[in-house]
Amino acid sequence: MRAGTDVMRYSDGLSNEAMKLTTKLNNSYHTPEEIREILSELTGKEVDETVSLFPPFYTDCGKNISFGRRGGDERCTGKYGCGWNAG
Repeated sequence: MRAGTDVMRYSDGLSNEAMKLTTKLNNSYHTPEEIREILSELTGKEVDETVSLFPPFYTDCGKNISFGRRGGDERCTGKYGCGWNAG
C-alpha cells in the first residue's frame, strides 16, 4: 500500500507544479524567451529557441512533453495543451 501512496504523492506534486507554472504562463505577458524558460521548468528539459507558444496552454503534468526542432519552427497554440513529442 505504501508504494501506491508514494506514487500518488509524486503524481500530485507534478500536477500541482504544472498548475502553478501554467497559471504563471497564462495570466500575464511574457517574452518568447520567458515562455521558453517557463516551458523548460515545466518539462524539466531545455526548450529550443525555435519553439514558439501562444498561451493559453494547459497540461496535466508537463514532464511528459517535449518541444523541439523538426526542420523548422515548432508552433503550438495550446488551447487544449500539447501532449505530443515535437522533437
